[in-house]
Amino acid sequence: MIFFVIFKLSPQINDTTQHFLKMTSQILIFLNDVLIKGNDPNITNTYIKEFYSGYVTWKENSIIGGGINSFYLNCQKTLDYCASHPHNYYLEILSELGIIGFIISVIIFIRLFMIIGLKNYLSLNFNDNLIFPFALLFFTEIFPFKTSGSFFTTGNATFIFFIIAIIVSLSKKHSN
Repeated sequence: MIFFVIFKLSPQINDTTQHFLKMTSQILIFLNDVLIKGNDPNITNTYIKEFYSGYVTWKENSIIGGGINSFYLNCQKTLDYCASHPHNYYLEILSELGIIGFIISVIIFIRLFMIIGLKNYLSLNFNDNLIFPFALLFFTEIFPFKTSGSFFTTGNATFIFFIIAIIVSLSKKHSN
């Protein structure tokens, strides 16, 4: 309810939310057209170009990937427009580590959500909510439809692993 009040009263939050919803819908339409229907993409949106370059690069080496920090070199072999990375963690992991590395990463993310949920919220112990802000930061950072920096070449991975360490540490403290 608070969000809707702020959404209505703040033009900046309203604009940002509308932009996010517009970009998300464009990405979902693109995914439907290219992945499900198999149509050739007509890409005018920069974000979608980056997502598409990640998808195409992943298809070249779908099982084991092209290797860490190989996205730009592998992308240039296939497309004429390539950024240094696909600006999405999941696409970068897919294109550089393949489906095997992606599955391992997703298992780690799911395991963390199980730690957060099972040990803290299913026990109905809401007095120790120190883990909640870190869980929120982690979820926000790995949200699949957002653009992001490079996972392997920027401080983003350091931030993610730092948050993971805090979550695991707080969950261990809570279980003791």
